[in-house]
Amino acid sequence: MFEFLNIKHSKLIQNSEFEIEIMSILGIDYGVKRVGLALAASPIDLPLPYKVIANKGEAALLAELKKIVEEERVSEAVVGWPLTESGELGREAAAVRRLVVSLRDQLSIKVETLDERYSSRLADQMSQEQGVPRDVGAAMIILDDYLKSLMIDK
Repeated sequence: MFEFLNIKHSKLIQNSEFEIEIMSILGIDYGVKRVGLALAASPIDLPLPYKVIANKGEAALLAELKKIVEEERVSEAVVGWPLTESGELGREAAAVRRLVVSLRDQLSIKVETLDERYSSRLADQMSQEQGVPRDVGAAMIILDDYLKSLMIDK
């Protein structure tokens, strides 16, 4: 599968009096076949493409996400919530709900959901214009919308 970044997104700020670790935020676009991922190093950072992973079932997906959470020092994640254009739950809602519960229970990180109604359309455009795979583009859009919502809430 695609892997765009092989760098650590977390940062360590040190001086003689304090040490602060900045944790990453993970954007997840869930799909039955593929899961797109994006990372931001902090709530004020831009989402960056991370990778697409094959969805080989719930256990394998959780194992892969756990590895990423540990390696990239992820403190929270946002998962696209599949709604139809009319606002009803989409066909993947049950699977996304299970993923969210499992992430919260097994990885002990903050996990939010965000309406992803138009992320695929925007990701298609991003894919054509910038060559970013659709799944990763959707994850970037979900994460970007989430980060913007954090700034509005403050």
